[in-house]
Amino acid sequence: MTGWFVELYRWRELVFTLSRIDIRQRYRRSALGVWWNLITLSITMGALGYIWSNIFKTDLKSYLPYFAAGYILWNYIAALVNEGANAFITAESLIRQSNVPLQIHTARIVVRNLIILAINCVVLVLIFLVMGIAVSPFDILMAFIGVLLGLMLTTPAVMALAIACARFRDLPQVVSNILQLMFFVTPIMWKREALSAEHQWIADWNPLLLVLDAIRGPLLGSLLEPQQYLLLVGEIIVATVVGGLAFARYKKQLPYWA
Repeated sequence: MTGWFVELYRWRELVFTLSRIDIRQRYRRSALGVWWNLITLSITMGALGYIWSNIFKTDLKSYLPYFAAGYILWNYIAALVNEGANAFITAESLIRQSNVPLQIHTARIVVRNLIILAINCVVLVLIFLVMGIAVSPFDILMAFIGVLLGLMLTTPAVMALAIACARFRDLPQVVSNILQLMFFVTPIMWKREALSAEHQWIADWNPLLLVLDAIRGPLLGSLLEPQQYLLLVGEIIVATVVGGLAFARYKKQLPYWA
């Protein structure tokens, strides 16, 4: 797995170049460009935040930052997983016509969505300012650490997922449907405290919640417990081993599957 990262570092300039090209292509010939995404995101979060805060009988000042942070991070995770599932499928021609390392195609998706996440965080900053939510430098640092931990988890996980989806073409549809369901069973629109004691397992067994809370929690003044960070590190180790073994085992077959 070390060689995987070394090779990726050698080709880092190509990864960032392809990621920037992807973002430019997405907003090609658009007058507002990336601002369309920010405008849409702002309207969506404002409208849904107002409606759901009334449904849950919650103060908008406390609910909107919680929902906005969760919604932005969920969009990042969902895009990463959905696009990662099709990483080798969409890069079919490039894989067969060039000899660039295969991990470039998954790293490209990770970096692209990380850039989009950074852009979307502009809306989150504005919401925090309007709502008068103060975030300390320490909280920002811990949220940044959460982002790094999330990257360490998702990068090898996306690799393993992309390999599986290249081999079994029905899997991307399965992944997409599971993500749609996960949105509603993950504490994004609702808070974990809304679950009764006997239903806390819904949150406890959610594989995406640790990453979400590692980033969102510090911004809202709620750090993960030490054992939760240890559990997240354990998930990173498992994902790294699985992703590394899958890549080593199937990298020669991938050009034929793509």
